[in-house]
Amino acid sequence: MLFIQTALVSLLWTAQWAVAASTRDQPKPCVLCSAEVGSDILTSTCLKSNGETTCWYNGTGSGMGLPTYCTYDANGVLSDHGGVIVCPPWAAPSSSVCPACA
Repeated sequence: MLFIQTALVSLLWTAQWAVAASTRDQPKPCVLCSAEVGSDILTSTCLKSNGETTCWYNGTGSGMGLPTYCTYDANGVLSDHGGVIVCPPWAAPSSSVCPACA
């Protein structure tokens, strides 16, 4: 009887570990970036290792031609930006999976 209980506990532990590992390894979705910010056009989106999404824009609207970006945390709240554009304070969640940032 003890053998059966031990086998069941072992099987349950293995199943929980497998589910946790497969959930952890799933690609995380990114937020939905605005297609335009001011007159700058979205050129690419990538997901940072900490779960933040960076939205890259062409920067031509700034008149300086510099790349501009808006970075949002996993909840869609603006956490960083660069260039001279004003980023929206939040971005909507998305089910899309973005490539990893280089």
